[in-house]
Amino acid sequence: MSEIQKDEVTMADIIAWSEAAEQLAAIKNTEMLLRNRVFKGKFLNPVEGTNSTPLLNDYVLKATYKLNRTVELEAVSTLADDLREAGINTTELIKYKPELDIKAYRALNEDQRKMFDMCLIVKPGTPSLEIVLPKRASKAVHANELPQV
Repeated sequence: MSEIQKDEVTMADIIAWSEAAEQLAAIKNTEMLLRNRVFKGKFLNPVEGTNSTPLLNDYVLKATYKLNRTVELEAVSTLADDLREAGINTTELIKYKPELDIKAYRALNEDQRKMFDMCLIVKPGTPSLEIVLPKRASKAVHANELPQV
């Protein structure tokens, strides 16, 4: 990975970022389309987990087939008695991950927030950027005519 220069950010930097972001989006889309095409074409009956198929010269194409499972809490609640009778302990099957309710957190007063902050690990996330067009600008013009400074 290249090191980012720490000098002043120029319009050229912003244009370079914008162009790179557009290229990345296109490449990600192309890669996903090709990945799905190859997977569907080479793994006709995949099993959950690792699947392999031979290629030329002893190369092997490996695919990890994942199944995403989401718990339907309403169904668990409705079936609670039946599940218990069948010997299924839902507390062993379902993980509950604590998640901060940011709206309630922001409603705390300053003293409460300082106290609760001792329970949090706070790290900066990845920033997002977007270039917002002036109301008079059209998107077709935007691609080639960012303002120069």
